[in-house]
Amino acid sequence: LALAQDGTVIAYCVSTDSGVGLLQALTLTNRSIAERVVDEARDPVVSFSLSPDDRYLLVASKRCVQLLHTHTLTTYEVVYEAPQGMSPITCATLWFPLNARQAEKVAPYALIGLDDGSVLAKRVTVETPA
Repeated sequence: LALAQDGTVIAYCVSTDSGVGLLQALTLTNRSIAERVVDEARDPVVSFSLSPDDRYLLVASKRCVQLLHTHTLTTYEVVYEAPQGMSPITCATLWFPLNARQAEKVAPYALIGLDDGSVLAKRVTVETPA
């Protein structure tokens, strides 16, 4: 679970019957805003994290890291895809500059942990609010 500042809840669950995963954006009253089905058997989700402004959701599966729009769960950017034969992804998180002054000099990054213990830093491109 993750909770955005506007009250949006991001939830992920896996059906024990079908093995299918479901990523959902919900209101605090449990009304679905958006959902995305995940093939848990083929590529299970290992972690997800919100951007500081809650506009983006970084979702990591064993083979891919994607930046999604939080409230629609649509893909904004595919940040990294593990090449065949490479270590699977174990986790990922977003790093954003702490303030506007720092943001002028440094871009946000996705930090991606791999099964072999290494960490990749991939620059992400995000839209700045108007």
